[in-house]
Amino acid sequence: MSIGERVRTARKALRLSQEAVARRAGVSLNQVNRLERGEIIDPHFSTLSGLATALDMQISELVGEPTVPLAEVPSRASKESVSASIESIRRVSARVEDAQRALLEAERLRETARPRVEEALAALARVDEALVRVDEAQAALREQEAHLQEVRRVMDQVYGSELELGWAYGKAMMEEGSPEGQRARRLRLASRKMVLFYEELVDLIRDAGVQVKRQDEGKAVEEPKAPVRPEALELTVH
Repeated sequence: MSIGERVRTARKALRLSQEAVARRAGVSLNQVNRLERGEIIDPHFSTLSGLATALDMQISELVGEPTVPLAEVPSRASKESVSASIESIRRVSARVEDAQRALLEAERLRETARPRVEEALAALARVDEALVRVDEAQAALREQEAHLQEVRRVMDQVYGSELELGWAYGKAMMEEGSPEGQRARRLRLASRKMVLFYEELVDLIRDAGVQVKRQDEGKAVEEPKAPVRPEALELTVH
């Protein structure tokens, strides 16, 4: 099976149009069309990398494992060449998978983090009303702390994704020799989006009436454990 046939098979399995695949891969529709028709038989590595990412595949899956014809008896040099090719493909595939994993995790967090923070903040508002009743104050404070911890967990996850994207971008830039390489550019854009998304969540938390304090501003004030209503909630973020 040719590379174009593998692309077409994977695309149809995912129920994607050629336009969608081209957009995800960062290539032109004409390239995808010509590749599937067999007019392009040896695409550039950057094209393979983009298509593998778009189709949730490894590059080795697209190009196929090199094989030796049964009718031929390969020389030792040929065997070594085939082994070296396979190992090279595996190394490249591993690097692309690292970048792809970081991108997918960032996309997942951008989809799920905001609803989680909003849900926790809404729960905080409900708990705030319960604190008016003294007999429920102790339990309400514990629940309030639990919701604040959930907000902290989400913010830590988003911050961790931001760091991972930055690390993957630096690695891709060194491997591709330029900040404008295909993987480096995608990772840089994803990193910027995650930084902006993090700040959006910080604003969302502030709008909910929770004081936000940066870690470099010093040690955060611990939430009171006594069954009394605190003057203001405070959350420390990166």
